Amino acid sequence: MKNLNLILKMALVAVVFAFALSVCSYAQTKKKGAAKNVPQVVLDAFKKAYPNAVIKGSGKENEEGKTFYEIESVDGKVKRDLLYLPDGKVAEIEEQVTEKDLPDAVKQSVKKEAPKGKIAKAEKVTKEGKENYELIVKNGKKSTEILFDKDGKVIKKENMGSKKEKDEEDEKE
Repeated sequence: MKNLNLILKMALVAVVFAFALSVCSYAQTKKKGAAKNVPQVVLDAFKKAYPNAVIKGSGKENEEGKTFYEIESVDGKVKRDLLYLPDGKVAEIEEQVTEKDLPDAVKQSVKKEAPKGKIAKAEKVTKEGKENYELIVKNGKKSTEILFDKDGKVIKKENMGSKKEKDEEDEKE
């Protein structure tokens, strides 16, 4: 029995150690605040474009063989996430907006796509000179993510399910 308790304690210590190690590893790619893992040219471009913004997080991402640097920021009440190329050029901007800031065409499309839904989150997404709007619309416990172009045309629609379903799916991964 003593051996079993010792083995269980050692297993618990190993699990805690592995968890701590994974958190530290994640922190290396997603630094909060300091942005030490972002090239100076990217930081300079960000500071020039958004001199009053505060960096809340940063990270390096690889998508489809390309390297990007993400900066998560807050500028007053506006939350903004930016993806930069290594040379400091902006690849994508996601900027939180309010429902009243949405183009009328998008507001009308939301009413058609989710007549009983409420907008829980809205972002203006600018990529390659194109402006789109990514919304999370809640209807009861269900959420739907809908991407609209600026003229209100649906580009993509994905049911996110309920928070419980999302949590269960996250556990599977």
